[in-house]
Amino acid sequence: MNINNFLTSSFSLPGWCLHCQKYLYKSYGLPICISCYKRIVFWDKALCPLCNHFHPYLACENSTTPYLSQVYVICRYNEILHSLVTSLKYKKNLLSKTILGLLLSHYMRNNQQEWHQFEGMIPIPINKQRLRTRGFNQTHVLALAQSYLPILSNILIKTKYHAHQAGLSQEERSRNIIRSFTIKKSLPPKKYLLLDDVFTTGNTLNEAARILLEAGAKEVCAITLAHT
Repeated sequence: MNINNFLTSSFSLPGWCLHCQKYLYKSYGLPICISCYKRIVFWDKALCPLCNHFHPYLACENSTTPYLSQVYVICRYNEILHSLVTSLKYKKNLLSKTILGLLLSHYMRNNQQEWHQFEGMIPIPINKQRLRTRGFNQTHVLALAQSYLPILSNILIKTKYHAHQAGLSQEERSRNIIRSFTIKKSLPPKKYLLLDDVFTTGNTLNEAARILLEAGAKEVCAITLAHT
């Protein structure tokens, strides 16, 4: 199914565009207007964790996220994705949750052949303090939108509280995330898929992958809604 038809068939409520605030008529359905929707850029190649560029093959020597074997990226991160992600994380907007979840589930539907190799999907966790403040973990909410992999949400634990990563340099992000995760128990030597909302430097996913590999995982890949 074409993603535009898929998304428009999934909404029926009127309202205002989550990005530009244009009024949406009941017959339209999407929580963003058609002009904003057309500005979402969908990637047709995966993000190589070795060179941090998009291409179909892992044939690079330079490593920026050495603990990840592959990163699947759905969209380019632009002001539209920024509005949707921040609306979910900081405003608890349910329509943002729905459309972002649909982007994930549609991508996984179109690439079903990829997922049988994974034991399960592990959403990147948030620490208890942020969970109490926000009330939910946005990556776990997004994981619920797909039905292709079991969600392994109680394996990885975020133990370190730090300031929001947005606006920090790559070096500051890297320092923030070191030793931020722990794991409850050893893992079977299987392949696992991490889920995060946005890939910026890759430090969070790389550190999570390192912990999973130390716990016994055979291989770790990741999927993310967008790449900055």
